[in-house]
Amino acid sequence: NTIAQSGDEVLFLNKSGLKSFNGSSVKNVDIICANLLKTCQQPYAFATAFEGKYYLACRCDYGDGKKIGCENYEGGYKNNTLIVYDIQSGHTDIVRGVDINQVLALVNPYKSKLVACFNNEHKGKIGELKKDGKIFEESLPTLWESVTCDFGQAGMKKRIYAFTIKTSGDVDVVIESENLQRTYKVKGKDKLQKINTNVYGNQFNVKIVSQGSDYITSFVLFAREVK
Repeated sequence: NTIAQSGDEVLFLNKSGLKSFNGSSVKNVDIICANLLKTCQQPYAFATAFEGKYYLACRCDYGDGKKIGCENYEGGYKNNTLIVYDIQSGHTDIVRGVDINQVLALVNPYKSKLVACFNNEHKGKIGELKKDGKIFEESLPTLWESVTCDFGQAGMKKRIYAFTIKTSGDVDVVIESENLQRTYKVKGKDKLQKINTNVYGNQFNVKIVSQGSDYITSFVLFAREVK
């Protein structure tokens, strides 16, 4: 049920991860959440391809002790994750906390949509997949997380002294280095904000946590070398 064709490629999931078949050979797909896909068996996984993206409903163990959305169901859940993988760019979005049964592309000459069917609480409903981070009008917590990087200056101590952000809702910006972690609470405003920070280190990771902000844009870190 995870086999889906997009252009000349056929994508599918097996025990070792996401694969791509081009008609003559199979190769691994270098998806950012590859390790996450290996955390659970996938008897109920389901996928389809639509407009150059691979949509995979599956089950993952995030290992953080949290319960998001369908993970709170008393009777358990079958799937808890929707992975949206852009086949050309490699960009990946992950929706956690939704128990999707099937993902279906409805294509006709007039208008095309991607819809989903559900288990448990939303069983019997059909929902259109959109980009607002909501499950039937209920906002889910949203997390953007960067890779850990040294800004191309390995072994050199740096200080992140500010960042800019434009956000429609309140967010927490978490900046972490190998030495410390600091959280900056930012109120939603209809203008660009510059927030002063003071985080030292060599390598940094950034998380932006939202409780349903419609958009977050123009995020830029400002750092300088510390001598």
